[in-house]
Amino acid sequence: MRVISQLADLELEVARIERQGELIVVETAPGQGVETRIELSPRDTGRIAGRILRSPALLMYVFSLPILYWRARKRSATVPPDPWSQG
Repeated sequence: MRVISQLADLELEVARIERQGELIVVETAPGQGVETRIELSPRDTGRIAGRILRSPALLMYVFSLPILYWRARKRSATVPPDPWSQG
């Protein structure tokens, strides 16, 4: 996952996504430059889901994820690695 902001431009690997009480917690893999914990409240999750459901382009993206994943894996066997993934 790439995060771009005024503070940083980083590539983060999601290590864990879990539910903790009412929150969904996303944590990055240890050993990366910036250990990150993202907490999504039910309100945050509802807003994200609502935006996905109201956007035909995002819905198509979600439904096409298995195909996109398969293509990326196939391509990675023949293409040099993404420069963002090199550490």
